[in-house]
Amino acid sequence: MHAQARAETPAAAEAVWAVVAAPTTWPERTDTVDVLVARDEDRPTVGARYRLRRPSTRAMTWTVTALDPGRLLRWEARVLGARTVVEYVVAADGSGSVLTATYTQDGPLAAALGALGGHHQALVLEREVSALAASAAAGPPPG
Repeated sequence: MHAQARAETPAAAEAVWAVVAAPTTWPERTDTVDVLVARDEDRPTVGARYRLRRPSTRAMTWTVTALDPGRLLRWEARVLGARTVVEYVVAADGSGSVLTATYTQDGPLAAALGALGGHHQALVLEREVSALAASAAAGPPPG
């Protein structure tokens, strides 16, 4: 299973990165995340773990596997015979920026899981990227 979503925003790349690099604030920024709790550190570092629950799915632990501050965050989760990887990339684009997220799933059960929920996952990814990019343009979440 593979899906990619892209959102353009008038926000500077630094503002988009500030949103991407603060995943514990995502429940306030997007309806695609119900709960996101840091297991280790609040800010992402390679090896940091996060407990994430999306609407209508069970909670999963995501581990940061790659980080290029200001540009890239990649994390992965393993469950039910599949490895899921989501990579967020921030890039400057003219007077604004672009946030791109790529979702991949592999492993023995990846094809079956993709057949059952792949279209839904692609829609969630699109909503998430759009909401995070819009949130960067709007500024910090209230509270």
